[in-house]
Amino acid sequence: MQQYWYIEMLGPLRASCGDLRISRFITRKVGALLAYLAYYPNRAYSREHLASILWPDTDFAQASPRLRQAIAALRRQMEPPGLLPDTILLTAGGRLTLQINSTLVHTDVDEFQNLLKLAQSAPNVNISCDLLEQAVRLYKAELLTGYDEEWIFVEREHLSEAVLGALHRLAELYTQQNDLQSAYTAACRIVEIDPLNEKGHLTLMRLLIASKLPDKALAHYQTMASTWRQQLGELPSAAARKLADHAQEMLATGQTQEPSVFLLSPSSDKLKAPVKPPQSSFPRNAPALEPLYIMPARLNRFFGREEELAHLETVLNPNEEPPHLITLLGPGGCGKTRLALEAAEHIHKRYLVSVCHVPLTEIRDPSVLPNVLAQTLRLPVASQQSPLESLYSQYREHALLLVLDNCEQLLAEQAEQIRSFLYELFDRLPLLKCLATSRQPIGLEGEERYGVGPLPIPIALFAPSPEELASYPSIQLFVDRAQAVKPDFQLTQRTALPIYTIVQKLEGIPLALELAASWSTQLSLQQIVQRLDNPLDILITRRRIPTIRHSALQTALAWSLELLSESQKEFFIKLSVFHGGFTAKACSAILNSPDAESMLNELAERSLLSLSETPAGETRYTLLEIMREFALTYLSPQQIHALSLRHAQFYFQFAKESIPLLAGPQRLMIQAALEAETDNFRATLEWTIANSAELAANIGAVLWYYWLVTNSFTEGRKWLQQILAVMPPNADPHIRLRILSGLGLLAKHQADYTEAASFYQIALTEATQTGDLRAQAEAYGQIGALAYEQGKLDDAQTAYAVSLQLWQQLENHQLIATTLNNIALIAQEQERYDEAVKLLEQSLQTKRTLGDHQGVIDSLNNLALVAYDRGHFETARLIFEDALAKARELKSPYVEAIILNNLSNTLLALGQPAKARAYQAKSLQTRCALQDKRGLAYSFESCAWLAVSWKRAELAAKLLGAAEALRQQIGAPLLPSDRKRVAHIRHQVQSQLSNQQFDAYHTIGRSLNIEQTLSLTEELLGALGKLSISTDSPESK
Repeated sequence: MQQYWYIEMLGPLRASCGDLRISRFITRKVGALLAYLAYYPNRAYSREHLASILWPDTDFAQASPRLRQAIAALRRQMEPPGLLPDTILLTAGGRLTLQINSTLVHTDVDEFQNLLKLAQSAPNVNISCDLLEQAVRLYKAELLTGYDEEWIFVEREHLSEAVLGALHRLAELYTQQNDLQSAYTAACRIVEIDPLNEKGHLTLMRLLIASKLPDKALAHYQTMASTWRQQLGELPSAAARKLADHAQEMLATGQTQEPSVFLLSPSSDKLKAPVKPPQSSFPRNAPALEPLYIMPARLNRFFGREEELAHLETVLNPNEEPPHLITLLGPGGCGKTRLALEAAEHIHKRYLVSVCHVPLTEIRDPSVLPNVLAQTLRLPVASQQSPLESLYSQYREHALLLVLDNCEQLLAEQAEQIRSFLYELFDRLPLLKCLATSRQPIGLEGEERYGVGPLPIPIALFAPSPEELASYPSIQLFVDRAQAVKPDFQLTQRTALPIYTIVQKLEGIPLALELAASWSTQLSLQQIVQRLDNPLDILITRRRIPTIRHSALQTALAWSLELLSESQKEFFIKLSVFHGGFTAKACSAILNSPDAESMLNELAERSLLSLSETPAGETRYTLLEIMREFALTYLSPQQIHALSLRHAQFYFQFAKESIPLLAGPQRLMIQAALEAETDNFRATLEWTIANSAELAANIGAVLWYYWLVTNSFTEGRKWLQQILAVMPPNADPHIRLRILSGLGLLAKHQADYTEAASFYQIALTEATQTGDLRAQAEAYGQIGALAYEQGKLDDAQTAYAVSLQLWQQLENHQLIATTLNNIALIAQEQERYDEAVKLLEQSLQTKRTLGDHQGVIDSLNNLALVAYDRGHFETARLIFEDALAKARELKSPYVEAIILNNLSNTLLALGQPAKARAYQAKSLQTRCALQDKRGLAYSFESCAWLAVSWKRAELAAKLLGAAEALRQQIGAPLLPSDRKRVAHIRHQVQSQLSNQQFDAYHTIGRSLNIEQTLSLTEELLGALGKLSISTDSPESK
């Protein structure tokens, strides 16, 4: 089905179709052409007519080639490859006329006008109000903001009258229903659209008086009078003055109430309006003062930061008490200044108070601040008078918001003078508020510190779609700035991945995104991605008149270092050895700095580091990657080598101590701690492989188990193969065998059986040559497990038998019990169930004697699976429940998730789908918490079986497709022992669907990412995170 174009004209001109978004056109005339055709869609226009509309002062001979170019440019944007020519822009008469295809083009103007018509004939007041609200929500701003064609002015006036009429009608209807809050919201929008709309102002005053808020009504009258004097040179009407007098009488007689009973925050589905009515910041008897507005022009759009703006609007409200000083803290280039300017703009518009931007970048001497402030505020200063006296006299009784921009250089050595200066300002000006931007706090008592970080960036497990990316402010910013230099730049299916990669590499830093986008005219997106391997070389502005501090990212970063002491600078530069974050303990050990924690906190105060807390309650410090690469340029090769060696030694010891604990009750916390150091492990491996093969081998011999339990099979194999390639002939044979064993296990888990067999055979040969019986026993056990998974049960039996003999010779009872367990699995697969049970019980008894709690759970789980295969489902349930209780005692969430999944399947076989659903939900929750992607694939397959039992075959097919895709993504296909189980589920699903239906739903499932698949399971299991089951009795679910 053909998608249609949606043209937005109420506000800036925009067009969208599917994943195409156009907010900038190749030229303004191209946009004007589209606007005219879309606004008047139902007729064909001659080229002469269109030329006269676009170029009214130019004859047709000169305008004709311009029109041809504009039409061609519009076709390139509106009819890209994939759409047939003349699909959107229709021509006739030998291309002499042009018309937009109204069946494939919809506009917000048409939608707005249709809603108003429907509202007129609505059957009741509630429906009429809903329709009117929908209409006014569409009216985001005046028609075609930024365009000045003659026809637009006429239509702009018509639409303005229409929306004002709708708002007046809304205010009237809500007042009739005694919904004064909604009526007030509509009236606020009236005066926002038309500040000289007297009827709107009178409505606001009447509503305030009706709500017994005469002080607010008087405040609004003062605002109205100020506007009337400035714009019209006259007083408001007699009606307004009469309402003001009435409000004054109410105050005199005490007919007031607290504002909290009226005008609470409007609900999200109502019109956008202030939380409170605009209040005058002037005392009642203060002389009127025209609000001052001294702010720099902002020539491009602002994206994101909704939560930050909402918070700043609250704390900067001139009618509220402290804080009087709010400091925005963050590293250079993160957007502190732009956020401060946006917040000040909001405060000025909402409360009609004076706002002034005071740039301090070039100020080094605090003593000149009074003069700077007076000059910026354009205050008259007498020759014998302090510059601040004029400020105090004018603003003692009036609200003022100062944006003190870039304070950090003044705080480096003159912090006390700055604090004294601000103390005096706040003491003399009780209604003053200051919004400061800095890379470190000012340190004033009562200061509110608000961190500003990079913009949020998308995290995608699969190739991201344009729709997913378009909601992220970092993506929006990059696309907008690219369109500023290349108007036909679009976020599409083709460009989504490179744009995503650019934003990821630049970590959402606004300045970096803007600088990278400026290269869009010269480089392809792929070329920009490639050049970002050395980001400091490309992140230089291409604007003709750059801001000095932000002309290049390198300049902004160097500015941050200039503000540090020598000891701080030296310490900070050495932090570049870390990748992706670190703890104070790691920093102290690697940098050999006993006072590392205090130094780190000082740097964090200067916004050079960000802080977070680990699950263990430990503070973790993070350095932006671009800042890290910049700091690294200050180190000599000898310094880099020495720091990298200490870094590698520390993280080897950390891994060696932590990884064995993954099998214990603290797995979640240990796994989180290890995963937090992933980037440091990678950096360590990369450096040691190139510089210290022996240390690299030691690290690999430890890390392979971590890669195994976190399903990082591909990455683990890559590193271990690189290590194996550089290991010298005289390397420690035990370490070499561990590397070979790890490679075999990781390959086996990806069903790469040939490669796994090769590594196991090499390990066996080398163990035999060295006479290492333990290594031989391990190798035979691994060869047996590999043969079992391939269905080569006789070969598996033979290998396990040799392994068992060797463990018995070594008298290792724990591994004797493990091998008996594995031999029992062969008997189970061959349906020799009595023998399997006997072997498992023998294994279980030994494990109980040894106190091997984890082994006991494994044997119980396998005994239950044998009972399940025999059709003894009740017996299986009882054994699984015993194993589950023991897993919970052991606090082993990974094992608990496995048993919960198996128990869910058993309950389903017992005809108890409600209980099965509860256990499966808990298993899925646990696997999500563990980020166990392999386990999630098992859960999705089990959920498919659940869906079949609930007669949801289409959902089951999607889940099977999602599980299959996830297994391919992580490189963990179905093991042979699992294929029978999944084949059974698939057969059940296909029995309820045709082959064509199954293939269609299965394909849809394969296209889903993990989050989307989890959303599917919510239909079946309930909202994850909300669904909970009792430890003892899941029946409530």
